[in-house]
Amino acid sequence: MTGVQLGGIDPSILRELSGVYKPFVKALKELVSNAFDADADHVHITMADDFASVTVTDDGEGMTPFEFRNDFTRIGGGSRRWLGERTGKGRLRIGSKGIGFLALARYCSCLEVESTASRVFHRAFEITETPATVGLDEIFGFAIPELLLARRRSYIVSKVGGRGRIGDLVLGKHFKVDMAKRQLKITRSVGTVRLHFLSTART
Repeated sequence: MTGVQLGGIDPSILRELSGVYKPFVKALKELVSNAFDADADHVHITMADDFASVTVTDDGEGMTPFEFRNDFTRIGGGSRRWLGERTGKGRLRIGSKGIGFLALARYCSCLEVESTASRVFHRAFEITETPATVGLDEIFGFAIPELLLARRRSYIVSKVGGRGRIGDLVLGKHFKVDMAKRQLKITRSVGTVRLHFLSTART
């Protein structure tokens, strides 16, 4: 997965928010809380002999690349807001503020997140004027490697109302996907269309 940067946020604000997790034990507790909210049954914590690094692993439900970028790293996007009060196993979620990913920000110079999940990512929106070009990274929220997308993505483009209804547009005839330029292009004037993007891309 590509690196992710949090643009548009003053570093001083991030430092201030990360101060919620003083001392270090609070930051460590946040990682365990994240595992709890992910319905993990087991959490393993390993510390280097010189305490230079800490590794937390769990058997929770994991995250897709889309969930990591669009939910996990969103300031103020606590999991209760998009996933509901309870987990799939009925646990009352702990996460609520949406700043938990900053827990280790003041304690480490490098944070590595490794996760996997196969849930489908779905986004739908309307394009009112065609022909049109849509940047794929605008749909995803961030850049995912081309090979990953090419294997696991699908598009449904449908005309919305009006006379001469086409229904679902045909890839190659009415629209095309240019992975080199990371664009979806609707090549004909067909009025307003609704675009559905689905992907099962894994981390």
